[in-house]
Amino acid sequence: MKKKIIVGVHGLGNKPPRKTLRRWWKLSTCEGLSQIGHPKHFFKLELVYWAHFMHSEPLNVKIKDKSNPLYVEYPYVRGRKKKVQFSPSKLKKIRAHLAEKMLDAIFLKEHKFVSFDWFSDFIIRKKFQDLALYFDKSNVADNKPGLYAKRKIGEELASTL
Repeated sequence: MKKKIIVGVHGLGNKPPRKTLRRWWKLSTCEGLSQIGHPKHFFKLELVYWAHFMHSEPLNVKIKDKSNPLYVEYPYVRGRKKKVQFSPSKLKKIRAHLAEKMLDAIFLKEHKFVSFDWFSDFIIRKKFQDLALYFDKSNVADNKPGLYAKRKIGEELASTL
């Protein structure tokens, strides 16, 4: 029997500790597989965890104060037993399409992957600090010379794969 491995890569922003996040991903994946008719959960989950490169402390599930920067706003909660069919309205589809076109116009230019003009640079630095650090050439977290966020995250991904 072939080994089944699922690789999870978390998104931007701080996260709970690796062990907690991995457990949540495993529970969520098992739940999703059950909902689509695959109740047997024989797979290995590999998590590419890189929040520790960007944040000195992980989010903490024990913190209940919502104003604390380490508060976990979205912990794992089991989904509904009953499947919910979702179909976005025509207006929501149009809005999503327009938002995508606007973001493409701001960030993507012909013959370039990402274009950082003053406006996109401002938005990224204010709203997506992790992304700004990813593209920044300054050192992060442990101040190892030459190890930039982009490189460290790439190394984390390579070691997981």
